[in-house]
Amino acid sequence: MNASRFLSVIAALVFLATASGIPKAAAAESGAASTCTAKNAALQSEVNKHGYRIQPGDSLQIYVRQDQSLQRDVLVLPDGTISLPLLGIVPVFDKTVQDVEVSICQNLQKRNLIEDPNVTVSVQKLGSNLFYVIGKVGHPGQFELIHNVDVIKALAMAGGLATFAKGGEIRILRRTADGTKEFKFDYGKFMDGHDPNANIMLQPGDTIIVP
Repeated sequence: MNASRFLSVIAALVFLATASGIPKAAAAESGAASTCTAKNAALQSEVNKHGYRIQPGDSLQIYVRQDQSLQRDVLVLPDGTISLPLLGIVPVFDKTVQDVEVSICQNLQKRNLIEDPNVTVSVQKLGSNLFYVIGKVGHPGQFELIHNVDVIKALAMAGGLATFAKGGEIRILRRTADGTKEFKFDYGKFMDGHDPNANIMLQPGDTIIVP
């Protein structure tokens, strides 16, 4: 084999090796990105129904298997964010823990910090995520809004209506930026199958009054 033919063969081999490496790299990148969403997808339907939504004041535990500097407990600030090394400010307000896992995972990949992150987020302590039931119920007081809770579930958590409670005059008070909103709930009508829309989902800080 003469020198020119030898050089041509070498050049062809280099080209093939380089070309074959490109789709592999792209596939690896695509596969890494998919790990962020695949973990969340299997749970998404159930999460949308019952998943806890992170609130300011909550304490979260962040675990990234590949980087000990990211393994820590963090407090959700009043603006609904947390702060992490390497990533800075991460919005978490009203997201599920699975949403936050995906967000951290994708950010680590986008910044080329970790190729295939294994991220786990858990709620260690609830902050201001409470609602209140007062008046003629079995166990008035404050309760944690861990899952989606409507008025009927809240009354059950509070021990149900007490004797002589006026179930047709229940009120739900909610503080908003524009002042206090009031919702009315008629227990008897709802149990008879009427006015199902009155059984609203509660928000943190809501107060149910049972006269």
